Amino acid sequence: MPSVADLIDDAALRSLADPETYARGKELAGRVRMSAFGPHRAAATVESGGEPPSVELTVTPGGLAWTCSAGDASPALVCPHVIAVALDTRRRASGRRP
Repeated sequence: MPSVADLIDDAALRSLADPETYARGKELAGRVRMSAFGPHRAAATVESGGEPPSVELTVTPGGLAWTCSAGDASPALVCPHVIAVALDTRRRASGRRP
């Protein structure tokens, strides 16, 4: 089974978000506070002003799934918080690989 990081592809993320949402997520990637980081689940909050939303990325039989407590994401579209956590997850995973 692939890991969460294996399923994060820049082109796929861009196809799930409009350019403004992707750009905002990229800006927020430096504000991610990871609370769980494993091969099949990543959970974090994103400091974006106000109450930080909680984001969870998980591996499912259908691929990558996500939730965001801000309510901006759906199973088909991502919000900036999901983009931020996905980019941070990929960055962290690439630092662990030989």
